Amino acid sequence: MQKQKEEMEKCSKDSEELYIAELEKKNKEIQELQNKLKPADLEWEKFKNENKILKNTCRELETLNYKISSNLKTAHNKIIVLKGNIRVFCRVCPRTPKEIEQMKALYSINFIDECTIEVGNGSDAVNCNGNLRAETKKFSFDKVFASKASQDMEAAYQVYFNMEMQEEDAVKEEDAVQSTSEKTPKKYLCEVCNFGTDYNSNFHRHERSPSHKKKVEQYKMKTTIEISTTQKQKKNLTKRLKESEELCTVNKFKDKCKTQEVLISE
Repeated sequence: MQKQKEEMEKCSKDSEELYIAELEKKNKEIQELQNKLKPADLEWEKFKNENKILKNTCRELETLNYKISSNLKTAHNKIIVLKGNIRVFCRVCPRTPKEIEQMKALYSINFIDECTIEVGNGSDAVNCNGNLRAETKKFSFDKVFASKASQDMEAAYQVYFNMEMQEEDAVKEEDAVQSTSEKTPKKYLCEVCNFGTDYNSNFHRHERSPSHKKKVEQYKMKTTIEISTTQKQKKNLTKRLKESEELCTVNKFKDKCKTQEVLISE
């Protein structure tokens, strides 16, 4: 009986040591899996921080864009004040058939640049040195249209395009004065051009203007680019977050399986 008791105690002790060794092995495996899970958690935190940084950067860029636009408007207004609010355009008349038949110009015109012309009296007299004695004078304008320039809507649009910025500033100044005197909203408002009026005819005329159509196209293009950029960023972030979540889920599933194995072995 004593021997049997000793053998049973020995078997019990051996089984207990074996169980402890197996338990330590399982705990070690669990610790290794937890260590593998830590990089995934760190990567997840990294993605969250990057997302916050991107959002803050987007807000800063929007604020900077608004400041740059305001500075450009201010600089343009200063240039308008320095140059004066009056615009003078020059349209050179083409030669008449009579002038072409005479084979002699009553005057000569030299186009120096887009804003300057040089006009001579057309004299072909020479001095004692053999140089022409023709008198010339220079004239400067805001824009010079040559004799070959067409008289269709394209030329008119060029004149209108040069006056566009000045008209916008005049409209904005008038709106600012009216808003300070009485803050009554306009009946018709164009959010793209920031143009408001109380008359339907003026609003329809503004909608048909080339400047409005051009700004609408620019606004559509800008909005499309911003939407596509935002969608790409969102897609990339979603993909990275999904990969991180999948990695975390796999590691947690492995931990759960290991825990169940330990419980089963017990």
